[in-house]
This record gives sequence, C-alpha cells and structure tokens, in this order.
Amino acid sequence: TCIAAISETALESEDALTEAVILADETIKGSNSLRRGAASVYIFNMTKGTEPHIRKLCLEKVRTLVNDEDENIRNKIIQPFFSLGYEFFFDFRNLMEDIALSEYYPVNLQFTEYLWKHGMQDPNWTLSVIQSLTEKTIQLQHWVAGAEELIRFSLQVFTSPIVDDSTRDAAMNIFDLLIKKYSNAANTVLAEWDRR
Repeated sequence: TCIAAISETALESEDALTEAVILADETIKGSNSLRRGAASVYIFNMTKGTEPHIRKLCLEKVRTLVNDEDENIRNKIIQPFFSLGYEFFFDFRNLMEDIALSEYYPVNLQFTEYLWKHGMQDPNWTLSVIQSLTEKTIQLQHWVAGAEELIRFSLQVFTSPIVDDSTRDAAMNIFDLLIKKYSNAANTVLAEWDRR
C-alpha cells in the first residue's frame, strides 16, 4: 500500500510509482483497518525513514489522520511522543499544533512530557501550544495525567535565565491558567518545587 511513501526507488517505473501513490491515497481514505495499516506505516516512517523527504511526506500523511474518527488511529499518532527525541521538535511542530487544537486529544502524558523535555528549544511556541491544549477542554479537571508536565514547563520557563521578560510573563499567564484548571496537579508540582 505505501511503497510509494517508503521509497521512490522501490518501484520499477514511473507508472508503477504513480499507481502506488494512488493506491496509498485510497488506503488512507478507506476502511478503519486500511487506515490503521496506513497510519502504522506512515508513523513508523515519519520517525525512522532513512530519507528526509520520505519522513516529511509520511509526516504530512499522519497529519491528515489527526482528526480521524478511529480512536485506535489517534492513539497510534500520539504514541511516538513517548520516545521521540529532541531532534524532531522543529520538524513536528505542525503535527503538535494539530494535536493541541484537535478536540480528539485531551491532555496526554506522552505528549506533554515531550513538550516539557524539549519545549525550551522554542519556549514561546511551546507556551502557545500548551495554551491551545489547555483552553480547548471546557470541563474542569483537577487532576489529569500530563498536567503536571505542563505546569513544570511553565515554571521552568518562568525561572529560566535565558528568556526575556515577555516570555516570562507568558509563562506566568499559562501557569495561572493551568493551576485553575488542574488544581491537584498544581499542588503536587508546587509541593515538589518547595522541597527543592
């Protein structure tokens, strides 16, 4: 199904390549099981592909599946953030923004831990993603897996000697939003902070 996305040299002719691209596009719009298979291949190749243009193509295909109705596919999309390295931070920004804006993705430990660990590469952008992620959920949740990481990040930015005053103010605004929304997680993080 996804030979065209894996390697352009895997096919013997231009016609075969064109046919493979058409088949891959049909698969990503097909049944749940076909979309799950396509998602698995694209997700694997967006991080493990050997050719940069293949990784980029697969990343774009994954982005088309962010709001898929199938929860299994959405879980596959969030899973790589558990082990994703810092080197993907800038390439995956559009995907992270899509996830943050999608109503299908609540605050999630794998995703928020990635933001916490690697977000200082661009703290202003990360704070805006955290704001989108936090504001989209209407219901108050005093504790949710992943909220602590968001709070830790906002504190990390606020206390960082390398950020400017406007970034520090943005971090405090996000911190205020987070402690109102996730009070139990905030209490845990602040208790840890006091013990430092």
